[in-house]
Amino acid sequence: MATAAGRTLWWVPPNGSAPQVLLAGADAIALAPDGRQLAWRDGRELLAAALVGDQLFATTRTPAPDGAVPVGFVGDAVLVRQPGQGGFTVWRRLAGALPAAAERSLLNVYGVLPDGRVVGQVSAGTPRRPCLALLDPARGLAPVRTGCGPELGTDGRGGVSADGRWLLVNGAGKDALLVDLDTLGSTVSARSAGPAVTDVVAWTPTGTALHVDGAGGLVRVRVERVLAGERPGAASVGGVAPGERPVLVSDTAS
Repeated sequence: MATAAGRTLWWVPPNGSAPQVLLAGADAIALAPDGRQLAWRDGRELLAAALVGDQLFATTRTPAPDGAVPVGFVGDAVLVRQPGQGGFTVWRRLAGALPAAAERSLLNVYGVLPDGRVVGQVSAGTPRRPCLALLDPARGLAPVRTGCGPELGTDGRGGVSADGRWLLVNGAGKDALLVDLDTLGSTVSARSAGPAVTDVVAWTPTGTALHVDGAGGLVRVRVERVLAGERPGAASVGGVAPGERPVLVSDTAS
């Protein structure tokens, strides 16, 4: 949750007891997909720790340039967005400091495949335009497969399914796109998938992507229905007061 005082991370106990604040006042927070690791920026430093229940353990830290923020994890390493158009780096905590070099062609990161490759948006082609790519974190996020074709938005909104097959991402227009990552190569298969994503994307284990649209409605993107030609729409969420927006809460393995 973002406030004027910074970002706050809440832990919701599985037994139904009251939520607890784990971290408050951070400049940015990134949580590993399994909920077991946490990275954040505080002042001039990046920090990361193991997360067990409502406790943080084995915290590591490193100085970081102004504007550098954590955006995700690749295994135990932290994906870091550099300030401005500086690209992305991989912070391997046991190695100490952030690496000096960054992958500057990388514009946005959407998630990580089960094999560890990163799904991102790069500047590629002639003329240069936003394209999708799979990147190797062991080689400084160097692209290993790139695919252009669909006109993509550059807001960074999107998310990868748990099995690594599908990407829901914003197009350059007003719609989201469902991309089959198995087709990523010389061509990219993408289908219109309803209203644009305005915040996070949460994928269910059964292959449904959920997100909240610009009007506060809940959008369910069911892969098999989109492939059959359905255009998802938004449904109102009960109990949400006028002017408020629902918040997606996803469970984790921990």
